[in-house]
Amino acid sequence: MPPAAVSLLDCTVQNVSVLPELLLEGVVLHGLVVSSGEIYQVSELAFSGLAGPLQALGLPNNKLQTVPTAALLALPALDRLDLSHNHLETLTTSSFKVRGSVSATSMKGKRKVKMSLCTS
Repeated sequence: MPPAAVSLLDCTVQNVSVLPELLLEGVVLHGLVVSSGEIYQVSELAFSGLAGPLQALGLPNNKLQTVPTAALLALPALDRLDLSHNHLETLTTSSFKVRGSVSATSMKGKRKVKMSLCTS
């Protein structure tokens, strides 16, 4: 049986604070948006079960304090990332160590984000 295919899945969920391992396992998905206002952690294996190349990921309006770098490693085709309206405070060069090339990133919000992207 071929895997289920969805072009874009936009989820607004309640009472979810952690994205678990193997979220949407076996689903072919090109875009995913998950917002709950509560997510503060993304499992390292949250996206590793996807059967297709996720190109766009949105985790807006949550409580993330760091970029979920380990989870992003499973997304080599990712080219758009939306982390707007989270609790991000510091970004470093290691925040975006992903296998692909993210061309568009949104981190809008009320907080000031300290960026330290230079290497020494």
